[in-house]
Amino acid sequence: MTKIISVASLKGGVGKTTTTAILTSIISHEYGLKVTVIDAEPLCVFTQARSKDYYDRGLEIIIRETGKTPQEISRDYTQKDLIKYGKDSYDGGNVSEVLTIPITQGEELINIIKEVRKRGEYRSSKIDILFVDIPGSSDFFVKEIVRNCDGVLVPIVAAPNDLRGTSVFVKQLHQYSMEAKDFIVKAFINKKRGVIEENQIDAFLEHIKLTPFKSYLSNLESFGRFSTIVSFSRHKTTTSKKAKKEAWELTIEFLDSFGLVKKDLSNLEDYMSLGEAEMRKISLHDCIQKFVVESDETSAESLTESI
Repeated sequence: MTKIISVASLKGGVGKTTTTAILTSIISHEYGLKVTVIDAEPLCVFTQARSKDYYDRGLEIIIRETGKTPQEISRDYTQKDLIKYGKDSYDGGNVSEVLTIPITQGEELINIIKEVRKRGEYRSSKIDILFVDIPGSSDFFVKEIVRNCDGVLVPIVAAPNDLRGTSVFVKQLHQYSMEAKDFIVKAFINKKRGVIEENQIDAFLEHIKLTPFKSYLSNLESFGRFSTIVSFSRHKTTTSKKAKKEAWELTIEFLDSFGLVKKDLSNLEDYMSLGEAEMRKISLHDCIQKFVVESDETSAESLTESI
């Protein structure tokens, strides 16, 4: 059954699109689940990031195949050509699909969400998880989209304006969960600004009756260099081991909390201690049993031996 999730908040700039990109890249590549993203942002940030990723990939391929310089390529190929080269190189892979439907087309958006919920697919393409990247606003269609999701993941940024918006938004979400008993509300702390209010975040979350994930995202530069077509854990610009670890922990807790994968983080440290070359030899999908255990019969020791 398709799960429909939105990483959402009433405030912009809290990391909704970045978090969506990190989660979808790891889930689609490393877990092999079929993921689709609806980009409902007016500025189509996710769509622009995807186009840039394909463009960069296409440029890399043509340089390798022809030996031409970037200047020669820009003269001989259009931007559309490069994007097509990049996109074609990933055909048949586990890259998430992207549907660009701005929030101004709210009725169409809601109809698509309802169709996916009913059929588990869109345009004959199977979908395991549908992420809806919506703008930070209290627009009518934003509320209706959230209401039609199976659940929401709320990024918490500890700054006064963000916390006020979060308080109002979570109150609405609790109302939705009363209307639909299986509606899931989860949150994680995005340590984006390192502001003093982080000291009072626990009291705030208790006040709005929201228990956050144990995992979180720090204010790391690597999170600003995400890719929509390569797993965050393998993206060449992601040099921070801390960022990779945080992204994996968030993904694992997300999947567990929304009823998709059972988790066991006991061996994550062992996996993270592998050298970069070893990590790249072993797909997280194959290694996931090192810290996501679906069978009690599988032991960490036997998995370590198999590696």
